[in-house]
Amino acid sequence: MSQNEHACPSSRPPVKYGLLSTTCLNPLLSLMENLMRKAKAALKRVLYDRAGLTIDNSIPDETQYLEPDNNYVGVVLKAKNGSATGEVWIEPGESTGTRDVGFKSTASFRGALPYVAFNRQLVMESTIEGRANLIFMARRDIVEIRDQWPVVEFHDDDGVLHETVFDNCIRLADGIRVAVAVKPVSKVRSSGILKTLKLVQQQGVGGFADRVALVTEIYASHANAFNAAWKLYSRRARSEVQYLEAFELVSEIHGSVRFHDLLQGATRPAGRRVAIWNLLDEGLLVPDEAGRIDDLSFLHRATSN
Repeated sequence: MSQNEHACPSSRPPVKYGLLSTTCLNPLLSLMENLMRKAKAALKRVLYDRAGLTIDNSIPDETQYLEPDNNYVGVVLKAKNGSATGEVWIEPGESTGTRDVGFKSTASFRGALPYVAFNRQLVMESTIEGRANLIFMARRDIVEIRDQWPVVEFHDDDGVLHETVFDNCIRLADGIRVAVAVKPVSKVRSSGILKTLKLVQQQGVGGFADRVALVTEIYASHANAFNAAWKLYSRRARSEVQYLEAFELVSEIHGSVRFHDLLQGATRPAGRRVAIWNLLDEGLLVPDEAGRIDDLSFLHRATSN
C-alpha cells in the first residue's frame, strides 16, 4: 500500500467536496433568485391592475431635475466675505467605534453608512446592523448614534469577568442613552445575548448608558429600513418649492388617499414624490397601515393637523 493509504484521515489530502457542492448549487440558487424576482414583479403588476394603476417604465422625452435646496453628503463651509477659495466640502470622517471592522469577510456583510448629522461613518458587521443604522438615523427622537461602542465589563454567575462590545449606543432627545446589541433571531438563544444583557443591566452599563436593548430583524426589517432610507433621502433632496406645493395639496385631503394619486398632475413627479416623503418624515402624513410605503399605500393627514 502507498503511504497515503496507511496515513490517518487527518493527514490525507483534503477532498474538495464542499467546493464542488457549492459550485453545483450556484446555478440552482441563481435560478431560484430569478424565479422569485419574476414572481414579485408579477405580483406587483397584479396589485397595480387591481388598484387601477398603470406602471409606466418608459423613458421621458425631456430630462427633469430635482433641483434640491442642498444636495450633498458631508459638511460644506460657506465662503466668508472676501474669501478667494469659495465653499469647502469636508467629507464624512471615520467611525469613532472602539474596534476596527474589517470590510473583507466571507461570513457576513460589512460596510459603512455616512452619518450626516455628525459627518462621520457608521460601520456595520451585518445587514441587520445596516438596516438598524438607517432606522436610527431616520428617527427624529434620536439625536446621536455611536457605533461599536461602548465596551462594558460584567461578571457572570460564577464571578468570572467578561467584556462585551455593543453594536450601537443611541442618545434620545430626552437625554436617555441606550446601549444596543444587534442579533438575528436565529442566534439570540445560541449566543446567550439575553443573559449577557440582563447581567449588564443589573451590574450597570459602566456609566455609558442608562439601559440596554436588543434589536433583531423584527425591528430592523426590510420594510422599516426601506421607509427610513426614503426619509433620509428626502431630507437631502428636499426642495422648499415642491414641499409647499405638496403641503397645499395634502391640506385639502379628507380621509385616505393613495400615494400614487398624490403624484397626479405634478409638473415634476419625482420632486412631488420627495415632497410627500418629507411630509411623511415630519409626521404630517401617516400611512393607514404599518409596513413598506409604496405607490399602493393609503395615506391620511395626522390628527394633529
